Amino acid sequence: MDQRPFRFKRFSCFHHRSALKIGVDAVLLACWTEASSADTALDVGTGCGVIALILAQRFPNIHICGIDLHAPSVDESLINFENSPWSDRLTSQLSDFSKVDGKYDLIISNPPFFKSGVSDPDSERLIARHQGELSPHSLIKFGATHLNPKGKIAMIFPADQRRSVIDTAEEYEFRINRECYVRGHLQAPYKRLLIELIKADSQSGTLTTQTSYLTLETTPGTPTEEYRELCRDFYIKF
Repeated sequence: MDQRPFRFKRFSCFHHRSALKIGVDAVLLACWTEASSADTALDVGTGCGVIALILAQRFPNIHICGIDLHAPSVDESLINFENSPWSDRLTSQLSDFSKVDGKYDLIISNPPFFKSGVSDPDSERLIARHQGELSPHSLIKFGATHLNPKGKIAMIFPADQRRSVIDTAEEYEFRINRECYVRGHLQAPYKRLLIELIKADSQSGTLTTQTSYLTLETTPGTPTEEYRELCRDFYIKF
Protein backbone atom coordinates (compact mmCIF):
# COMPACT_ATOMS: atom_id res chain seq x y z
CA MET A 1 0.00 0.00 0.00
CA ASP A 2 1.31 3.43 -0.97
CA GLN A 3 1.56 5.40 2.28
CA ARG A 4 2.90 8.62 0.83
CA PRO A 5 0.77 11.73 1.41
CA PHE A 6 -1.06 13.54 -1.37
CA ARG A 7 0.77 16.86 -1.62
CA PHE A 8 -1.01 20.13 -2.26
CA LYS A 9 0.65 23.54 -2.50
CA ARG A 10 0.20 24.46 1.18
CA PHE A 11 -0.47 21.15 2.92
CA SER A 12 -0.08 17.39 2.61
CA CYS A 13 -2.79 14.85 3.25
CA PHE A 14 -2.32 11.19 4.14
CA HIS A 15 -5.15 9.07 2.78
CA HIS A 16 -3.96 5.45 2.76
CA ARG A 17 -5.98 4.53 5.89
CA SER A 18 -9.21 6.19 4.79
CA ALA A 19 -12.00 4.16 3.22
CA LEU A 20 -11.93 6.44 0.17
CA LYS A 21 -8.79 8.03 -1.27
CA ILE A 22 -8.53 11.65 -2.37
CA GLY A 23 -10.38 12.12 -5.64
CA VAL A 24 -11.39 14.84 -8.05
CA ASP A 25 -14.94 15.10 -6.69
CA ALA A 26 -13.89 16.10 -3.16
CA VAL A 27 -11.37 18.66 -4.38
CA LEU A 28 -13.85 20.18 -6.84
CA LEU A 29 -16.52 20.50 -4.16
CA ALA A 30 -14.21 22.16 -1.67
CA CYS A 31 -12.78 24.57 -4.27
CA TRP A 32 -16.21 25.48 -5.69
CA THR A 33 -18.18 25.96 -2.47
CA GLU A 34 -18.70 29.57 -1.38
CA ALA A 35 -18.36 30.01 2.40
CA SER A 36 -16.91 33.48 2.88
CA SER A 37 -19.64 34.41 5.36
CA ALA A 38 -19.58 31.11 7.26
CA ASP A 39 -18.12 30.76 10.74
CA THR A 40 -18.95 27.10 11.30
CA ALA A 41 -19.07 24.10 8.98
CA LEU A 42 -19.80 20.40 9.29
CA ASP A 43 -18.00 18.09 6.86
CA VAL A 44 -20.10 14.92 6.77
CA GLY A 45 -18.15 11.82 5.78
CA THR A 46 -14.87 13.69 6.12
CA GLY A 47 -12.62 10.72 5.31
CA CYS A 48 -9.02 11.92 5.39
CA GLY A 49 -10.23 15.51 5.82
CA VAL A 50 -9.29 16.95 2.43
CA ILE A 51 -12.51 18.97 2.03
CA ALA A 52 -12.11 20.52 5.47
CA LEU A 53 -8.45 21.36 4.79
CA ILE A 54 -9.24 23.11 1.50
CA LEU A 55 -12.04 25.11 3.13
CA ALA A 56 -9.74 26.10 5.99
CA GLN A 57 -7.15 27.42 3.51
CA ARG A 58 -9.73 29.33 1.49
CA PHE A 59 -11.69 30.90 4.35
CA PRO A 60 -9.60 32.16 7.31
CA ASN A 61 -12.55 32.61 9.68
CA ILE A 62 -14.23 29.24 9.32
CA HIS A 63 -14.12 26.50 11.98
CA ILE A 64 -14.80 23.02 10.61
CA CYS A 65 -15.83 19.81 12.30
CA GLY A 66 -15.38 16.63 10.29
CA ILE A 67 -17.35 13.52 11.16
CA ASP A 68 -17.13 9.97 9.86
CA LEU A 69 -18.27 6.47 10.79
CA HIS A 70 -14.93 4.91 9.77
CA ALA A 71 -12.51 5.06 12.71
CA PRO A 72 -9.25 4.82 10.67
CA SER A 73 -10.47 7.74 8.52
CA VAL A 74 -11.12 9.85 11.60
CA ASP A 75 -7.69 9.01 13.01
CA GLU A 76 -6.04 9.93 9.71
CA SER A 77 -7.99 13.20 9.39
CA LEU A 78 -6.88 14.20 12.91
CA ILE A 79 -3.24 13.66 11.91
CA ASN A 80 -3.72 15.68 8.72
CA PHE A 81 -5.43 18.49 10.64
CA GLU A 82 -2.72 18.61 13.29
CA ASN A 83 0.00 18.82 10.62
CA SER A 84 -1.74 21.65 8.75
CA PRO A 85 -1.39 25.42 9.25
CA TRP A 86 -5.04 25.56 10.37
CA SER A 87 -5.06 23.01 13.20
CA ASP A 88 -6.72 25.49 15.57
CA ARG A 89 -9.83 25.60 13.33
CA LEU A 90 -10.17 21.92 12.47
CA THR A 91 -11.46 18.96 14.43
CA SER A 92 -12.72 15.48 13.60
CA GLN A 93 -14.76 12.89 15.44
CA LEU A 94 -16.20 9.42 15.07
CA SER A 95 -19.92 10.06 14.78
CA ASP A 96 -23.12 9.30 12.92
CA PHE A 97 -24.25 12.62 11.45
CA SER A 98 -27.85 11.90 12.42
CA LYS A 99 -26.75 12.11 16.05
CA VAL A 100 -24.95 15.45 15.73
CA ASP A 101 -26.31 18.39 17.73
CA GLY A 102 -25.96 22.10 17.03
CA LYS A 103 -26.41 24.30 13.99
CA TYR A 104 -23.97 25.29 11.27
CA ASP A 105 -23.49 27.91 8.60
CA LEU A 106 -22.39 25.25 6.12
CA ILE A 107 -23.04 21.53 5.82
CA ILE A 108 -20.83 20.02 3.14
CA SER A 109 -20.44 16.46 1.91
CA ASN A 110 -19.21 14.30 -0.94
CA PRO A 111 -21.86 11.67 -0.18
CA PRO A 112 -21.71 8.06 -1.34
CA PHE A 113 -23.16 7.64 -4.82
CA PHE A 114 -22.69 3.95 -5.55
CA LYS A 115 -26.05 2.16 -5.47
CA SER A 116 -24.87 -1.42 -5.25
CA GLY A 117 -28.28 -2.93 -4.59
CA VAL A 118 -26.96 -4.91 -1.65
CA SER A 119 -27.33 -4.33 2.06
CA ASP A 120 -24.02 -5.88 3.10
CA PRO A 121 -21.15 -4.62 0.91
CA ASP A 122 -18.05 -6.74 1.43
CA SER A 123 -15.32 -4.11 1.46
CA GLU A 124 -14.64 -0.81 3.20
CA ARG A 125 -14.61 0.96 -0.14
CA LEU A 126 -18.03 -0.37 -1.08
CA ILE A 127 -19.36 0.45 2.37
CA ALA A 128 -18.02 3.98 2.06
CA ARG A 129 -19.62 4.41 -1.38
CA HIS A 130 -22.88 2.64 -0.61
CA GLN A 131 -25.76 5.08 -0.63
CA GLY A 132 -27.51 4.15 2.59
CA GLU A 133 -27.86 6.31 5.66
CA LEU A 134 -25.64 9.03 4.14
CA SER A 135 -27.13 10.32 0.89
CA PRO A 136 -28.05 13.68 -0.67
CA HIS A 137 -31.60 13.13 0.58
CA SER A 138 -30.63 12.39 4.18
CA LEU A 139 -28.29 15.39 4.21
CA ILE A 140 -31.13 17.68 3.11
CA LYS A 141 -33.38 16.31 5.84
CA PHE A 142 -30.56 16.80 8.36
CA GLY A 143 -29.92 20.34 7.12
CA ALA A 144 -33.54 21.32 7.66
CA THR A 145 -32.96 21.25 11.43
CA HIS A 146 -29.18 21.82 11.67
CA LEU A 147 -28.56 24.88 9.50
CA ASN A 148 -28.50 28.44 10.72
CA PRO A 149 -31.13 30.66 9.01
CA LYS A 150 -28.82 31.74 6.18
CA GLY A 151 -26.86 28.51 6.07
CA LYS A 152 -26.04 26.36 3.03
CA ILE A 153 -25.78 22.73 2.05
CA ALA A 154 -23.09 21.93 -0.54
CA MET A 155 -22.78 18.54 -2.24
CA ILE A 156 -21.58 16.75 -5.36
CA PHE A 157 -23.45 13.80 -6.85
CA PRO A 158 -24.30 12.20 -10.23
CA ALA A 159 -26.12 14.67 -12.46
CA ASP A 160 -28.82 12.13 -13.29
CA GLN A 161 -29.96 12.29 -9.66
CA ARG A 162 -30.76 16.00 -9.88
CA ARG A 163 -34.53 15.68 -10.17
CA SER A 164 -34.92 13.40 -7.18
CA VAL A 165 -32.59 15.57 -5.09
CA ILE A 166 -34.52 18.72 -6.01
CA ASP A 167 -37.79 17.01 -5.12
CA THR A 168 -36.40 16.30 -1.65
CA ALA A 169 -35.03 19.84 -1.38
CA GLU A 170 -38.44 21.32 -2.15
CA GLU A 171 -40.07 19.00 0.37
CA TYR A 172 -37.85 20.50 3.08
CA GLU A 173 -38.21 24.05 1.73
CA PHE A 174 -34.77 24.42 0.18
CA ARG A 175 -33.98 25.91 -3.21
CA ILE A 176 -30.95 25.80 -5.48
CA ASN A 177 -28.73 28.84 -5.09
CA ARG A 178 -25.84 27.67 -7.31
CA GLU A 179 -25.14 24.60 -9.41
CA CYS A 180 -22.32 23.49 -11.69
CA TYR A 181 -22.39 20.61 -14.16
CA VAL A 182 -19.05 18.81 -14.55
CA ARG A 183 -17.72 16.66 -17.39
CA GLY A 184 -14.35 15.05 -18.00
CA HIS A 185 -13.66 16.32 -21.53
CA LEU A 186 -15.29 18.16 -24.40
CA GLN A 187 -16.92 15.08 -25.93
CA ALA A 188 -18.18 13.67 -22.63
CA PRO A 189 -21.63 14.13 -21.10
CA TYR A 190 -21.98 16.12 -17.89
CA LYS A 191 -21.93 13.40 -15.26
CA ARG A 192 -21.43 15.26 -11.96
CA LEU A 193 -23.38 18.08 -10.37
CA LEU A 194 -22.07 20.48 -7.75
CA ILE A 195 -24.98 22.02 -5.90
CA GLU A 196 -25.54 24.63 -3.21
CA LEU A 197 -28.90 24.72 -1.42
CA ILE A 198 -30.32 27.44 0.81
CA LYS A 199 -33.62 27.76 2.61
CA ALA A 200 -36.37 28.93 0.28
CA ASP A 201 -37.14 31.91 2.54
CA SER A 202 -33.48 32.93 2.88
CA GLN A 203 -32.75 36.58 2.04
CA SER A 204 -29.15 35.88 1.06
CA GLY A 205 -28.23 35.97 -2.61
CA THR A 206 -30.50 36.18 -5.60
CA LEU A 207 -33.70 34.26 -6.28
CA THR A 208 -32.27 33.14 -9.61
CA THR A 209 -30.26 29.92 -9.68
CA GLN A 210 -26.70 30.47 -10.86
CA THR A 211 -25.91 27.64 -13.28
CA SER A 212 -22.45 27.02 -14.70
CA TYR A 213 -20.58 24.28 -16.56
CA LEU A 214 -17.07 22.92 -16.05
CA THR A 215 -14.97 20.77 -18.38
CA LEU A 216 -11.88 19.26 -16.73
CA GLU A 217 -9.57 18.44 -19.66
CA THR A 218 -9.00 19.58 -23.23
CA THR A 219 -6.96 16.43 -23.98
CA PRO A 220 -5.99 13.61 -21.61
CA GLY A 221 -3.73 15.07 -18.93
CA THR A 222 -4.24 18.67 -20.04
CA PRO A 223 -6.50 20.65 -17.69
CA THR A 224 -8.77 23.33 -19.11
CA GLU A 225 -8.05 26.89 -18.07
CA GLU A 226 -11.30 27.05 -16.05
CA TYR A 227 -10.27 23.91 -14.12
CA ARG A 228 -6.82 25.40 -13.48
CA GLU A 229 -8.39 28.62 -12.25
CA LEU A 230 -10.71 26.79 -9.85
CA CYS A 231 -7.99 24.63 -8.28
CA ARG A 232 -4.79 26.57 -8.91
CA ASP A 233 -4.24 27.37 -5.21
CA PHE A 234 -4.16 23.66 -4.40
CA TYR A 235 -2.91 21.28 -7.07
CA ILE A 236 0.87 21.51 -7.45
CA LYS A 237 0.64 20.76 -11.20
CA PHE A 238 -1.64 23.79 -11.65
